[in-house]
Amino acid sequence: KFEGDAIMALFGAPVPSEDHGLKGVETALAIREKMTELNASTGYKLNIRIGLATGDAIVGNMGSENRFDYTAMGDTVNTASRLEGANKFYSTRILVTEGTYEAAKGQFFMRQVDLVCLKGKDKAIRIYEVLGPLAGATEEGHKVVVEWDKALEAYRAGRFDEAEKGFRAVLATLPDDGPSKTLLGRVATLKLASLTDWDGVWKFESK
Repeated sequence: KFEGDAIMALFGAPVPSEDHGLKGVETALAIREKMTELNASTGYKLNIRIGLATGDAIVGNMGSENRFDYTAMGDTVNTASRLEGANKFYSTRILVTEGTYEAAKGQFFMRQVDLVCLKGKDKAIRIYEVLGPLAGATEEGHKVVVEWDKALEAYRAGRFDEAEKGFRAVLATLPDDGPSKTLLGRVATLKLASLTDWDGVWKFESK
């Protein structure tokens, strides 16, 4: 379904499927791969952002006699849209909710990126980045994610010096890693603020 300059895709309806979360991730990676091929063949530098959320939604024919559409509505749909936009803050391409992560973690290489309260939401959620097929992940890739996870844990616990060191270690291996750059910037801000009530949740004020 076209939504302005975006496309919304729905999995698991109208025909139910048990692996709809998995199919969503497969599709996202296929889109990313095709975009890479398109850029290589044309010389363009086009980018995409994808947000995936797994959960309940109101799905069906909606509207009136004047405007009628088969669509999906609800918090899950809104969260997917918010995650699409959140990619720009982390310089990532594919962000997913915990439900999608659980559905696809056995076949895809992913990492937890943050604990956030998205714009317009009251509840904090864990968000994850899809890196690629699990079978294609290298030993070095796994080591970097372990290093990242340790830094993220320190960041959440308010051990900012330790977190800063960990994020810099990730950047030593992956100089263009967006999430590490983003959280390093946050650490600098949080250290200056001398927070006493830090709970590890980053609250987005924009989308």
